Formats: sequence, C-alpha cells, structure tokens
Amino acid sequence: MFNKVMSVVPFEADPTENETVIKFCMNANNLAGGRLEPHMERVTLTALKILVDSRLKEDIDEGFKLLTVKFIKNVILTDETHK
Repeated sequence: MFNKVMSVVPFEADPTENETVIKFCMNANNLAGGRLEPHMERVTLTALKILVDSRLKEDIDEGFKLLTVKFIKNVILTDETHK
C-alpha cells in the first residue's frame, strides 16, 4: 500500500504540497527505515528543491529547511544507492 501511495504523490507541486510530501517521507522513514529506497530519487529532488528554489524563499520557513537538511544528511546521504 505504501508504494501505491508513493506512486501518486505529487512530488513536483506547489511549495506547501512539497513540504507536506517531505514531512510524509520523514514520518514514513521514522516508522520503517528503508521504505523510501525505491522512491529516493524523487524524494531527493523534492528535498533539494525546498532548499535551493529561490521562488520558495518566502513560502518555506527556515526551521523546516533545517529539518530538511538533517533529513538529507541522515537519510538520503546514508542510503546505499546514493553512495
């Protein structure tokens, strides 16, 4: 069921939806590590978009950006497929 949900998640949406998607991914990873591996490329691109897209500067708060950086460091960079 998780993979079905992830297949329809709007990874390239407006800033609020991007933030919601990354929060969902963070929670899914906390509940069961490894679930995100098949979707890691799209998760990574969405997380990076939150950090570097200048159009999102005012839409995403700094606290969430810091949380996203920690997620990238602790989850994405430790994923075996990204080494």
